[in-house]
Amino acid sequence: MQLADHWYRKIISEGYAKRRLSKPGDRLVAVAGLARIWAQRMQDVYIAGNWEGSFAYSLAWTRDGRPCPGGGPPHGPSWSWASHPGRVEWNDECSLFEPDAYLRLKGSNLEYGGPIEDRFSPVGGGSVLIAGRTAEINIGTNQSWHDAWIGGLKGYFFSRVNNRLIAERYELLR
Repeated sequence: MQLADHWYRKIISEGYAKRRLSKPGDRLVAVAGLARIWAQRMQDVYIAGNWEGSFAYSLAWTRDGRPCPGGGPPHGPSWSWASHPGRVEWNDECSLFEPDAYLRLKGSNLEYGGPIEDRFSPVGGGSVLIAGRTAEINIGTNQSWHDAWIGGLKGYFFSRVNNRLIAERYELLR
């Protein structure tokens, strides 16, 4: 998990996601060469900027709140950090992340945009099939809830309320 954390937080969040590319759709192209090397090092499967072995963690990205220069349509699957044109981050609370044994990536179907269709080619879109536990969460309507996410952090629901991180315990429904 340490290599995956380094990939998402250091290489993506503090490296590639900060860059202003001349073509916003080239985010995955820009990181593809490094991803090839890391795939061998981590012995993991690369899926549109994310890694199969840490897929739940990879979904815990959020935009950093700064205005996005240029904006434009998303490039790549909406669940990938690469679809967001601005900066992204994995919050410090993600360092507490422990994989949920019940969350599994069952498959992926990616739409490649390059002449060669391999896992490191540009991705125009795609879908993933995941299986896991669900929880019912009641959120009050009198507060400003946004950027809410469930990160598989041992039964805690994290959300931002007025730029303050709130953690609430949730009970799993059986």
